[in-house]
Amino acid sequence: MKQEESYVEKWLLLVFLIQCYNDINVPRENGLNLLQVRKLLRLGVPTLKKLCWKQKAPLVQFDEIAINNLPGTGIMLDAGCGSRTRVLAQGRSKLVVGVDRGKPETPCITGIDEFVLGDLRRLPFMSSVFDMVVSWMVVEHLERPLDCFREFSRISRDGGIVVLATPNVFHYAVLVTKLTPYWFHEWARKKVLKSPEETHPTVYRANNPEKLVKMMRDAGFECVEIRLIDSGPAYLSWLAPAYLLGLLYHRLVNRFGWLSFFRFTIIGVFRKVSLSSSL
Repeated sequence: MKQEESYVEKWLLLVFLIQCYNDINVPRENGLNLLQVRKLLRLGVPTLKKLCWKQKAPLVQFDEIAINNLPGTGIMLDAGCGSRTRVLAQGRSKLVVGVDRGKPETPCITGIDEFVLGDLRRLPFMSSVFDMVVSWMVVEHLERPLDCFREFSRISRDGGIVVLATPNVFHYAVLVTKLTPYWFHEWARKKVLKSPEETHPTVYRANNPEKLVKMMRDAGFECVEIRLIDSGPAYLSWLAPAYLLGLLYHRLVNRFGWLSFFRFTIIGVFRKVSLSSSL
């Protein structure tokens, strides 16, 4: 029994360190103390270097891209912000506005100066107002993404930037999501992943790089950059064999450029084409 507990403890610690090594946020409720971490550091660092592909997490890259493209006096909109913005732009921009169709649970939304209730297909803003629109993991939920992208174009100033992050439909986790019903996603979230975050139905209408670029062009944007990122299978950490297979996949798609099409996260950067330059 002691041997089995020791194996489980080492496995959980190894998962914790792998996630840290990949810059993935690890929840504090894991209850891992410094002594345990030091113990596993002695056991697992060489393994970590072999298994993991060191890179910044998708959310970190998303934040950096947005901040680097946001003018200091600019106005930013977080489309589908939920209870917090993923871009830490307060103090670096004139105003940060959040919009979502659902009212947040807390009255104070982290990182947002002003919150507005609204539908992304009919945004409650005047035209040519925003210097930047960002949207983190929202595109996959949109029934009619082109309508939303056209609204992003309408409210953006000429030369305005849109930064989108969304799952890639060619990643195995997304394929599983597409092939399973919504009730299964809810069950997995509560019973397996034990995540407090609410799940929303996904439709994946614009979730591969080519389709996303085409729709954004149809909406009046030019593509500045498409980045494909895979940061490791944290969602498989509840099952050791699945996690190790996920790590192997993670290594392969990051090692070989021709496999980049199968990475999990798409980050797209787009610039609104001004009317004068398109004539």
